[in-house]
Amino acid sequence: MRLLLSLVTALFLQAVCPAAEAASPSAPAFRHVKLSHYYPWTDGFGVNILPDEALCRSKYGDKWKVKCAASFGTPGETVEGVTLTPPLKGRWKWESSTRMGFTPDPETPTAPGTTYTVDISGMACPSSVVLDTTTLSVT
Repeated sequence: MRLLLSLVTALFLQAVCPAAEAASPSAPAFRHVKLSHYYPWTDGFGVNILPDEALCRSKYGDKWKVKCAASFGTPGETVEGVTLTPPLKGRWKWESSTRMGFTPDPETPTAPGTTYTVDISGMACPSSVVLDTTTLSVT
């Protein structure tokens, strides 16, 4: 359902918003990166790359949703350039155009009480996007 809603939203924005309104390197889309673990812990992690609403509103006013819109990946595709410490076998994939998930190999599940650090600095990112951080940790 979330995927369908994301696709409908993206198509709507493309249809009603002129391309000139979109983010560009000189007027970037400011994004907040948030890491969370799934429940139960053994199911892995999720990383959301969301608009930084307060910063976008202050820079772009009423046009903030359009100016800070960005797509990072295609659902189901593998995410490249993400590092997990301590390392675990598993797969990062796009769950939506702005959310990636890590599913650990069943033989090496995540462990409660362990601090995991995710570094997304090697991930491909649109040139029109400014991320608030590229390294996050969760315990």
